Amino acid sequence: MYGMELMSDSMRSVRSLEGFDTFLATLKSPIVALLISTVFTGIIQSSAATIGIVQALALAGGITYQMAIPLVLGANIGTCVTALISAVGTNKNAKRVVVMHFSVNVFGSVFCMIILYIIKAFGITILNTEVAMVGVAVVHTVFNAINTVLLLPVKKPLYKFCEFVVPKGDEETHTVFLDERLFYNTPLVIDECHRLCCEMAEHARNSLLNAIKIISQYDNNIALNIREQETLIDKYEDKLGTYLVKISNSDLSESNSHKVARMLHSIGDFERIGDHALNISKTAEEMHNKNIMFSADALRELSVVTDAVTEIIDMSIDAFINNDIEIASHVEPLEQVIDKLNKELKAMHIKRLQNNECTIELGFILSDLLTNYERVSDHCSNIAVYTMQLPTDTLDTHKYLHGIKNATEGTFVDEFNMYSQKYHL
Repeated sequence: MYGMELMSDSMRSVRSLEGFDTFLATLKSPIVALLISTVFTGIIQSSAATIGIVQALALAGGITYQMAIPLVLGANIGTCVTALISAVGTNKNAKRVVVMHFSVNVFGSVFCMIILYIIKAFGITILNTEVAMVGVAVVHTVFNAINTVLLLPVKKPLYKFCEFVVPKGDEETHTVFLDERLFYNTPLVIDECHRLCCEMAEHARNSLLNAIKIISQYDNNIALNIREQETLIDKYEDKLGTYLVKISNSDLSESNSHKVARMLHSIGDFERIGDHALNISKTAEEMHNKNIMFSADALRELSVVTDAVTEIIDMSIDAFINNDIEIASHVEPLEQVIDKLNKELKAMHIKRLQNNECTIELGFILSDLLTNYERVSDHCSNIAVYTMQLPTDTLDTHKYLHGIKNATEGTFVDEFNMYSQKYHL
């Protein structure tokens, strides 16, 4: 408001300046006024400043609605330059947002210019009326309101236009994007990295659960989706890993340093879970293609360890996303139970083989499944330990795991016994 007052005071004597009337004469052409305002706003990158200058000119006198309207329209087009500059180096979705911003302002301005020329052709005198400062503000507000009302019903054609201007190409539809300009705002960049890590974790969880689902009821579309998610998870690891390493080289607080270290460790485990989900999917595909299936006993036994793996993946991912140390503390006892189940299942399978109750081919398939289940539970254990390590760097992962695995009493033993009863063959 103080700046507006300064501009208003400086404009009081501008009428007496040589060439001012000539300048006003050039603005009588709506096209020229539109172009001048567009270029000027593009240079200063502020439509608000341009509107303020137009208001100051109105205070000096001699600015009519016929001049003010194109100047306001040009300010709205010129402000798109800021968005165009910001789009440099961004992904295609971000570029489409800029195209949308530019299109809305240009299409709206063209429409209003057509209306202006129609009104001018009918000789309506209001266009030649001098505009006051408040009149400029009203023109600006009315333009944006009308523009929104007119273009909102045709949003779908606008979407298609933006996709036409910035086509998808051959790249994956989902892009993991991290703007390096965020480096200058450490809390923001760490929050953004955590958000993407949570997305990666959800993709890993969904991929694994889908892979488990198609063991008993194979679906080729789900299998294809698992392959796509595995590729996407790899992309997350690549982008996030590179970005987090760069962040770790900057001057971080102790708390932020722990967060970055935890994310760096965890994304590797998420990626490996995605790999194991793909392995399980391939095993399910092999069973489907060969038209083979487990015996009723084997299916019952496998369902027990499957339920345990489903619970441990949910616990570890939820603990990571919510930074929940309490949930994370329950993961390791269940991981030990899953290891025990795997050993028991393999022993039972060997017994069936010896009794000719199962084939060697199914034995290999069962072994692959159990191995992938065991590896998944190991990675879940790692994720949980990293979550428990978040508040401090004094927790040694290997020492911690070694200590609880060799405990003879306490919470860990109680929970191990509880999960052993819950998941028993």
